[in-house]
Amino acid sequence: MKNIQDITNRIYELLENVNGSNYFTVYSNDGKEIKIRVSNHSANHNNNGNIKTLSFVSEKTEQRKSDLNKMVCEWEVSEKYDGYTDTYQDIEEVLEWEDVADDQEKAKELYQAKITEEIENYINQ
Repeated sequence: MKNIQDITNRIYELLENVNGSNYFTVYSNDGKEIKIRVSNHSANHNNNGNIKTLSFVSEKTEQRKSDLNKMVCEWEVSEKYDGYTDTYQDIEEVLEWEDVADDQEKAKELYQAKITEEIENYINQ
């Protein structure tokens, strides 16, 4: 996926036949990882750790908050909202608001450069 439109299309595609949860990684404009979660249920209290996670679900269910899922932001996308989220945004608007990079290749390069720098700094300590 190269841009926000590709990511949006993939999320809608997964929502059409969602069974369980699907995850993939995208990158923010400042080169940080963002996990995308597409599911038929809300994230539970064991999901997602310390990585910012944008969760798109076909139906919201009870979501118990804990330290293990504090980084999850969730939107319901269903026919009752005519393909929009429960906040009346389309998925592309949500991704832009949440700082998902439109140029994923460039953002991934930035992410990899940051990781390389962290490793070099650790080795040189």
